Amino acid sequence: MNALYPYLTSNSDLFQLQVKQPTVTTRIRSYINSQHELSIKTSDKDQCYEFLGTRSDFGPNKVNINNVPIHIFSDENNLYGCNAYTKKEMLLIQDKILLVSRGKCNFLDKVINAQQAGAKAIIFLNNKEGEHEFRISTDDTAHSSIITIPSLIISYNDALSLLKTNRKQLTTLQINQLPSIDNDPDAIISLLYRGKRIKNVVIINL
Repeated sequence: MNALYPYLTSNSDLFQLQVKQPTVTTRIRSYINSQHELSIKTSDKDQCYEFLGTRSDFGPNKVNINNVPIHIFSDENNLYGCNAYTKKEMLLIQDKILLVSRGKCNFLDKVINAQQAGAKAIIFLNNKEGEHEFRISTDDTAHSSIITIPSLIISYNDALSLLKTNRKQLTTLQINQLPSIDNDPDAIISLLYRGKRIKNVVIINL
């Protein structure tokens, strides 16, 4: 699917399979990326918030993290997570989920730095508006094989929303693997083309 993107005028030129799972998640899922999608939840005293993340192709395959504190640096140098952290910074990161912005260095370096600092997981904040969802990958198998913590990327809009909720001093996140769409009898699958729903679609699993 990713190979087609350079030849499309816009994301709307691609057929999209969107899924509603009312008993599983409040978010619309992508059928194509569903096996890599994770639910990210947090709450304050008034309401709950949910986001979707796409797991990187390195690190653990199954992710279940419950009520772990988060940390994000306010200074630009550490916001991108490209440099090794000092001992003082490690104390802020240890046993927490680290939020870092996309950009300035490769994703794998960011994960290695976070892991060495004792982070439980790392969430990449996508800073490119309107970009299609993608899964982070690497050809550096020598270094990716040492990764033991999960990493995932969230969309631009979800990144903004998560940062807004963080301003309310929401201190913990839950990150959990979402169940299969194919095995969910309540899943509602819609085929879209250029934003319009195509009716009478039948999904056949061979």
